[in-house]
Amino acid sequence: MNEKIRLLEAQLPELIGKEKINALNELCFFYATRSTDKALQYGSDALLLAQEENDPVGEAEALSKNGIIYFYLGDFDQSLRYFLDSLKRYESLEHKLGIAKTLLSIGNVYSRLSNNELALEYYQQSLVISEALNDPVGIASCYQNIGLIHDNQEEYNLALEYYTKALQLSEKLNDTEKVAKLLNNIGLVYEHLSDDQKALEYYQKSLEICESVADKAGLAYSLGTIGTIYKRAGQSGKAIEYLERGLKLAQELKAKELSLNFYAELTELYAQQEDYKTALMYQQQYLEARDAVYNATQSRQIAEMQAKYDAEKKKREAEIYRLKNVELQKEVDQRKEAEKKLRQINEELTQLHREKDEFLGMASHDLKNPLTSILGFVQLINMLGEKSLDSRTKGFLNSIEECANQMFRIVTNLVDLNRIESGKIHFPLRTFDLRFALVQVINRYQSQTDDKQITMNFELPHHKCLILANEDAVDQILDNLISNAIKYSPPESSIYVRLTDTGEHIHCEIKDEGQGLTPEDKKKIFTKFARLSAKPTGGENSTGLGLSIVKRLVDLMHGNVWVESDGKNKGSAFIVEFPKPSQAH
Repeated sequence: MNEKIRLLEAQLPELIGKEKINALNELCFFYATRSTDKALQYGSDALLLAQEENDPVGEAEALSKNGIIYFYLGDFDQSLRYFLDSLKRYESLEHKLGIAKTLLSIGNVYSRLSNNELALEYYQQSLVISEALNDPVGIASCYQNIGLIHDNQEEYNLALEYYTKALQLSEKLNDTEKVAKLLNNIGLVYEHLSDDQKALEYYQKSLEICESVADKAGLAYSLGTIGTIYKRAGQSGKAIEYLERGLKLAQELKAKELSLNFYAELTELYAQQEDYKTALMYQQQYLEARDAVYNATQSRQIAEMQAKYDAEKKKREAEIYRLKNVELQKEVDQRKEAEKKLRQINEELTQLHREKDEFLGMASHDLKNPLTSILGFVQLINMLGEKSLDSRTKGFLNSIEECANQMFRIVTNLVDLNRIESGKIHFPLRTFDLRFALVQVINRYQSQTDDKQITMNFELPHHKCLILANEDAVDQILDNLISNAIKYSPPESSIYVRLTDTGEHIHCEIKDEGQGLTPEDKKKIFTKFARLSAKPTGGENSTGLGLSIVKRLVDLMHGNVWVESDGKNKGSAFIVEFPKPSQAH
């Protein structure tokens, strides 16, 4: 471990105020590629403390660091949300260095989403600010990422030019981790130029540096690239050795996207060696981890399979009907044969239904990337044309952004509901403090509460509120309930959020002064596409799926959720009961 980090962890209990916030942010960043659990804990602690100490710079930095964690986890939607929140904080403070760094991070997200045009725009904006500040670290990072875009666009001479500039600056700064990454980047360019020997030299240099600084993510990547070159050279033994070492590190880091490459390469290698059992194991792991983006041809195939499913379903139902109405006087062996056919038909129908769910889920995923691009371009146009755009054009852009956000929420809810109902959502449970998760969600909606002049009152115990649950699912549950409370509350009203330790459970109550619920509303409140008597008070939209997802996620974690309301115009209170570690099933 880095000696500075060891010393910082030892001093952490004695630090207070901004010094502690800065230390937590630094620790969060250090562990982002080394220990996800530690990084998440330090990131949550930094964000909570910055809010308690009213430190806007520390808060913006903590939001950015949390975005980095989710970036390395491959959760780009969550990562982008944190980075955009951080950018808003920095812009309000006119913090140029923070703005430059966050623009760079947003560019990284769009680069990973293969949106090179939008990524390059953000990188260039960051480079302009970094050069104005004479910030060599920021300039080097911009050079590196602009080089990556040219690499992706097969402009290899430009890629080498920018990578080399970044490498020279990073070596002067003695930034070993960045030097290692740049060596990998240059090695990849030489691979594209079919110079494997030159590429291997750069990858080996990167590997040595990553091992010396215990950079697991960089080490995993270097092992993968070296393994691939040995595979291409026909040296299967060396290739498997490097690739399996890299896969083990990727799994430790929970880096799903990186793991996919290892699964694919190892599947092919073991198949070439006729070790089909091991090849099949890696192929199954690859299929389970895959979250592919499908093109227009695959979308057409989905439609064709949907039509095939409908036709086959009618055919099977007709066959079932015929078999159910056979003469009762047939011989026993004939009846057994009919029952066997029925079982086969039911199995086929089940399989077709499963395929239908998968295809519908894929179709929903296809909509996410173009919507993300639309939102990114709208944000970029607003930023670049803040002073030149007239109010009418800004109004059109706001309408586009609002419609895209609404459709994005619908698609996200459809994907989530499809995964839950098809039984494909499997998430690990861990012990964590519910207070941190709650404060993060409340902070996320600060601008919405300010717009409607809603006062958020929350009562949190001083002691930890430990629950055994999945952090992502809890975040989604709280996000739905907080956003609903704001959405259905009148302007200048209050929302009350309270955590209570009952001894066996932790209760989270979110109470508003909104329109309340009728007895009929309460009967269908957690059903899909529920249409209730209450309407949003600020022109907001509702998909009718949010509370249905809340109910299913709570059930999966062995919790309970219910609503209380004395009737119309008397407000509502949603209560979620989470199991404590000692009470979990």
